[in-house]
Amino acid sequence: GCMINEQDLPNLSHISSKKQGPFENPGNPATILEFQWKDFAANKEVIEPLWLKSCSDYLPAQSKSQYRNKHIGELY
Repeated sequence: GCMINEQDLPNLSHISSKKQGPFENPGNPATILEFQWKDFAANKEVIEPLWLKSCSDYLPAQSKSQYRNKHIGELY
């Protein structure tokens, strides 16, 4: 799944997702979207920058977490 900031979801409305669920991010509400591989591959240029932006926004909020590098699967 890809973590996407809720404010960026409209940019992906034309891509069907397999599954959608909330991601607890106090500073910037986000959603986890799961895509079929063919849909991700066909829309990588749209999805990837929004996914990386969401990760960049979230990572600083986890700077004090002892689990930062081990348990944030959405960032890998």
